[in-house]
Amino acid sequence: MDDWQRIDFAAIAPGYQRAAGYQVEGGLSRAWLGRARGHSKTQDLAGLILWSLLFARMPISAMLASTDRQTAQLCRDAVARFLAMNPWLRTEITTTREDFRCDRTGSKLEVVSSDAYTSYGRTSHIVACDELSHWQRPELWEALASTAAKKPQ
Repeated sequence: MDDWQRIDFAAIAPGYQRAAGYQVEGGLSRAWLGRARGHSKTQDLAGLILWSLLFARMPISAMLASTDRQTAQLCRDAVARFLAMNPWLRTEITTTREDFRCDRTGSKLEVVSSDAYTSYGRTSHIVACDELSHWQRPELWEALASTAAKKPQ
């Protein structure tokens, strides 16, 4: 891990911990993580969300949203890389076409894209947006921002 990753994780990890049911002080609950191309944005988001699913103290739902179906697949691939590199994770995380689930904690991650997402009815404990600056339309952002406000943690 590079120093800039340590700094980023220190700032945003407490927000993920709170979403997973931990009582922690400090850190950010909402953050913009801007990094240059090739600086592990998608992979680090996947790692934070996987940690949250695995160690949640209650069932949580997470959404990882991306620009389009192609970049949503890159997000799914980032989660799959963690599973491939860590065999023990494959015993904890179930992969389906729609989501990733941790049956032990009852938590799930859904990967969505701005060109396919239409529902305003969901509420999620974690909402992560990948490549937000490249989104063509505001509808997904509006839906995700409204769901984030429904969960106090």
